[in-house]
Amino acid sequence: MKKKTLILILPLLALPFLSYSQLSAYFNYNDVYIGKNTCIGIDFPINSKFHIKTGLKIHINDLRNDNEISAFRNRFYAESFLQNFGAELEFNYTLWEKEGFSRLYVFNTNQISYSQTRSTDDIYIGLFMGDSAYVFQEIITDKVLALEHYFGLGLEVELTNRLNIDVKAGYGIAHFYSGKVAILPEDKVRFDYMISFGLKYKFK
Repeated sequence: MKKKTLILILPLLALPFLSYSQLSAYFNYNDVYIGKNTCIGIDFPINSKFHIKTGLKIHINDLRNDNEISAFRNRFYAESFLQNFGAELEFNYTLWEKEGFSRLYVFNTNQISYSQTRSTDDIYIGLFMGDSAYVFQEIITDKVLALEHYFGLGLEVELTNRLNIDVKAGYGIAHFYSGKVAILPEDKVRFDYMISFGLKYKFK
């Protein structure tokens, strides 16, 4: 667990020392396996085709009651201030670009989160005087580490000389670790989609 976390975090420490030609800031809204989040960060063009993006991820709490048999899908719920925050690291490569109009790219987005989970469910307890009976139950777990990795296609469309719309969609894998929560083997690794849209602002 520690090794995988270091692999995700160490590139963030190196980014300030990279040479880049056109720094940009970005803001994205993301729908991923554990829930929804926003991300504010910096885009570093390494060359004319390869970009590295890194940012601060802010989780959006959403209490679920969907009776879905899933331990973590849309279940992450920050119970403290620090649990709201995570990190994002993305690598993307330009497939096609038309200057002053748009850019099509492939991406690998990685997100790290460390938070509790919360959901509600209607638990079936059998028959009561001939009718089905259910008990409403709220389920809260201790903190769980989530490492999510997605691959897909993205498109940037230029609005002005400095402002772009950025949309992307992909599919990937999520890994879950916890020293206090008993995770079933089938819940330790999950596959799902991600959808993201946002804005990118070029500083020069």
